[in-house]
Amino acid sequence: MERRAGCQPVDDGASCGKRIAQRQAADAMRALTSLPIVNLTIDGVSMLAAFEPDDDEHNRRLDLKIGAFTSTGLLHGLWLLPSGVPVPIAEVPDHKRRRLAGAKHLVDVTNGGFERLYSPPGAVRAVAFGGTRFGRALQRAARFTPIVQRLVYSEGPMRPSPARLQAARSAGIGLLESAGSTPRLLLSPSVAEVGVPAVYRWWIAELAYASWIYESAHPVS
Repeated sequence: MERRAGCQPVDDGASCGKRIAQRQAADAMRALTSLPIVNLTIDGVSMLAAFEPDDDEHNRRLDLKIGAFTSTGLLHGLWLLPSGVPVPIAEVPDHKRRRLAGAKHLVDVTNGGFERLYSPPGAVRAVAFGGTRFGRALQRAARFTPIVQRLVYSEGPMRPSPARLQAARSAGIGLLESAGSTPRLLLSPSVAEVGVPAVYRWWIAELAYASWIYESAHPVS
């Protein structure tokens, strides 16, 4: 197995060089966003994510000894309930009632109906895609939702062609050269689109929260 300075052999399917590149990119993103950086895999695609935890909700979950909730079925059920306002049981679809009734610490079931106690554990603010093939990473970033800032990072010197530089600029994708001792932001990402809130924001926040908890408990040396 490969050995390079600053990279211990780990049997995780990723080369030592790739792990070094990810670590450098994470450091660069951390400096750029001033937020914790976690590893995410969504629909089989790996990325780095800048996660802004909600301290109040995190502390609530610590007190209750509960973690992340990544079930899309549960989150869609919770999305039906406004915060702090009971919803009569009859107004909740049948297939959601049992799931919500069993969601301890997330839903309060009273005579008035279901009342949501759930709050997201934070928010994903930016994601970054990397790899040896710049064009593929750029495509993945462009396809990802613009409700977060999107970047592409390199595993070596970044020398995009004029066409790909223009494609990144048109799509609002930032370009981050993370190799070497001094990371460089070659192209700033567009501001994230606020849009209409949707349950997808909760879901990626819960995925990031799960990763943040795990990585906090298992720091990489």
